[in-house]
Amino acid sequence: MWSRIPEQRAGMNSTRIAEVLNFRASLPPIVTVSHVQALLNSPTTVEREIAELIRGGAIRKVVVGGRGSLGEALILLSEDDAKMLMHAGFLTSSTSSWTATDVFSRPGDGSRGTATSLNSISKAASGSLAAVGGEGAVHAAGGSGGGTRLPSTGDYSLALPTTGPFLKLLANARAHLLSLLGKSKYREAPESLLRQRWDGGIETDDAAGAARQIRGEFARVLPGRTRKWKQFYGITFEWILEECAGAGLLELFDTGSIGRGVRAL
Repeated sequence: MWSRIPEQRAGMNSTRIAEVLNFRASLPPIVTVSHVQALLNSPTTVEREIAELIRGGAIRKVVVGGRGSLGEALILLSEDDAKMLMHAGFLTSSTSSWTATDVFSRPGDGSRGTATSLNSISKAASGSLAAVGGEGAVHAAGGSGGGTRLPSTGDYSLALPTTGPFLKLLANARAHLLSLLGKSKYREAPESLLRQRWDGGIETDDAAGAARQIRGEFARVLPGRTRKWKQFYGITFEWILEECAGAGLLELFDTGSIGRGVRAL
């Protein structure tokens, strides 16, 4: 997913390099389903493997909404990790159409869907654990606190730390690649040309680039000055190309003369 930071002529100081590395390390273990499908040629095989991993508790499938229709994503999340997220308040169960006004109109249903009820609290002795709903009352209500039970079924609201920055990065990278492809006539271009545009026309390691370095000529842009590094923290062209292809935003085809071509859909 990430390009290696250039050792020389990176165009970034040590502070910026540390910022890039810290941002990469902070991202959660998440990937979109469309990207996985782009790596394999059989959608049926992908869905079967995903279903088996979900059944085994190795990963979780989440629906991403409000981020440019990114669709479904897979998170590497074990049962213990899910319990830790629920205790910390990042994973909460969804509730039915009950509102705060129902506390006054239907006090018996004030804690419907949780382990707490006003009737059971009122009968408990003052100062006892049962008077506040029992062990894990806050946890059962969808917040943080005690309790270790994790329901196995149902819909949940997940707020995995640093997921927002990843989704924002992904949506912006998709849009940027499509905008680069839109600069060509008919919105199609050779893959090599699109790669150069994504990299920002940086200095290459070919013979011509080496000769310019020997002469002390730096005609091209340094990597740290391009959008690939300033905005996208060094995302590789191959990774974003697979992401867009899996999402159905573009397709690859054989030109027959200059290698593969890329066409926007």
